[in-house]
Amino acid sequence: HMVATGQLGKIRTVQAEYPLEWMATAIETEGNAQAAWRTDPKKNGRGGSIGDIGTHAYHLAGFVSGLKLQSLTADLATFVEGRALDDNAHVMLRYEGGARGLLWSSQVALGSSNGVRLRVFGDKASLTWFQEQPNELVHARLNGRTEIIKRGADELSDAAKARTRTPPG
Repeated sequence: HMVATGQLGKIRTVQAEYPLEWMATAIETEGNAQAAWRTDPKKNGRGGSIGDIGTHAYHLAGFVSGLKLQSLTADLATFVEGRALDDNAHVMLRYEGGARGLLWSSQVALGSSNGVRLRVFGDKASLTWFQEQPNELVHARLNGRTEIIKRGADELSDAAKARTRTPPG
């Protein structure tokens, strides 16, 4: 709602990430069935981490920002030896209208459980949301005013209230 109503101004940059550590070793060879199909191109297709978790970060960025992708360049890597699909991806995004973006998905990021993070930067303000602190949205305005917006707060927009089904906390 804040992006759609222009509260961030013209969107300049979007950063989305989805790091996990659960496939930091070759667990697909140790009987982990989920890891086995995720790393098998015959069962999973051509995308490893980018197809498995990168798509979630990408769609979240597009849904929140409202931006349409124009082009991209990607650096897909496989860090675990013997793995047939990527387990880490760095993607530079170029959106229609000139905004730029970065997307990172990784299944080998030690210390990350489900670290989905989204940052949207406009010319008037920015928003930051982190899945591991899902009840908070950081809204930073030009010239230094930063606030933490809590889920379920009384001053939320009608659109946000309509989508809040549980009390804060």
